[in-house]
Amino acid sequence: MKKVPEAVKKIIESENVVKCGVNIRNDGMKLYRDFGILPRNLVELGAFAHRADKTFKNTYSRTIVSLVRMTEKYLNQTVDKPAVRTGNWEVQPLSEEQIHYAANDAYSSLMIYKKLWELATDQLPQEESTQILKHYIDLRSEHSEGKLDRATSSASTARPTTASAVIKATASSDTGVVSPTSTAVLYSGAATPQQIKAYTLWHRDGMSLDDMCVALNAEKPVLRTTAITYVVKALEADDTLPFDIENLKAFALQDGRSWIRHRAWILQQKSRVRISE
Repeated sequence: MKKVPEAVKKIIESENVVKCGVNIRNDGMKLYRDFGILPRNLVELGAFAHRADKTFKNTYSRTIVSLVRMTEKYLNQTVDKPAVRTGNWEVQPLSEEQIHYAANDAYSSLMIYKKLWELATDQLPQEESTQILKHYIDLRSEHSEGKLDRATSSASTARPTTASAVIKATASSDTGVVSPTSTAVLYSGAATPQQIKAYTLWHRDGMSLDDMCVALNAEKPVLRTTAITYVVKALEADDTLPFDIENLKAFALQDGRSWIRHRAWILQQKSRVRISE
């Protein structure tokens, strides 16, 4: 796509329309880099859940939680993870399967947001629940302060970890909510694109090991031990990548050789679990 339709651009840049999702800052930054769009009122669902649902922090310490897990928790539904998710999304027109997958992803995010808002109004005092809506990502404000230009300038010189540089947002440690004036920080490190892809499929998308093997190479699926090694190597190379130590142990234990190979390093991490700010 060379240009975003004007009607869509207006919605994305509207301060009055909520745009919610998982790792949504990354999406907003890509829109800015590729099309010059400055998204407003972006809500990270995990950060929203930290404030709206008192039970959420008991399960997740990080504020970027996969859509699969949030859908299971708040909608009691299982999200299908078809092979089309890693297909060619630049082809025109999109297939019916691609359209269905994209629509389902957006609909799930919206329903989770509505559920969280219901929980906030039920569990929290009115003043506190109203304040929640003020915690959103506003890239237009960051642009006016010169922060986006610094971030994208860094992206042009830093080694990218994926096809587009991965962005994370800083957040208040006590609320877990991304501040509208947070500074974008680039993930850096020497991890290869394939290692970062494996990490993303595992950590962000919650994909099973066997599905990962196919997603990493559809023509000739990689070995289970290779997929596990990719994830571990990505974490070794970049100490800013968030992960849950128990999830990593369970992941590596799915292959005996992988556990033997990476056991020492994984166990060393137990005292310094990395989490998303």
